[in-house]
Amino acid sequence: MGRRLMGGGRPCRLGETGFSLLELIAVLAILGLVAAIGTPNVVSWLARLRSRTVADEVVSVLQSARLQAIAHNTRLQVCLYSTATPHDFLTLRSLDPLQPDCPAPPATSSPAYGAFRRTMTDLPGVRIKTTTRRSFVFGPRGTAAAGSFTLETIADGHARKIIVAPNGRVRSEEAKAG
Repeated sequence: MGRRLMGGGRPCRLGETGFSLLELIAVLAILGLVAAIGTPNVVSWLARLRSRTVADEVVSVLQSARLQAIAHNTRLQVCLYSTATPHDFLTLRSLDPLQPDCPAPPATSSPAYGAFRRTMTDLPGVRIKTTTRRSFVFGPRGTAAAGSFTLETIADGHARKIIVAPNGRVRSEEAKAG
């Protein structure tokens, strides 16, 4: 009965197995190469996912405004606000015939700010990049003036376009580059 030898020529016991240092280095090099190739794709995918998540939240707010307008047989307005802070926001309000334009936000120290704050949906890390309208009004039948706006994620520049159709339907799509 002959003796079994391990990689370096040293004798081993029966059933003892292992990997040589060269084999371990080769496996680690392959894993490092796969990670280096895959990481940018994962980072880009996560950025697109974040952009889509924020756009879906905005679509949900707009759809909710439309449904509230229908349910209460009134006109509701969603106002878009761009600010100097690292995020933008939108608010939902009943349309006042005396003040059809979106009002400026009240000062944070005013008593009206609490009520205004409850109508706000913050868009952290997002800018309202381009817009065809500063606000969208949903009527009692769910209709709206058509328009669109683009949300851009500040950190990575990914953008989603929010589209409001004349029938009041709201959807989002990936914004075209350019």
